[in-house]
Amino acid sequence: GGPLAPGLVGTALAASRYARLQVAKPQLIFSAWQDIWARSDLARTYTGDFGVIREDGVDIYVAVSQ
Repeated sequence: GGPLAPGLVGTALAASRYARLQVAKPQLIFSAWQDIWARSDLARTYTGDFGVIREDGVDIYVAVSQ
């Protein structure tokens, strides 16, 4: 990737398969995580989850097994 904007910190995650869960508003992130934690259909690997936050919504990426 390219350079980060001032004030941002980057990190590298191991290659993995991710389930993408979309959230309509950034204000709903905590509620979305509560739903993720309650789901039994995600074969989570717990190797690295992350979110991409935008003004118009959020994509939460959860590491899952193949």
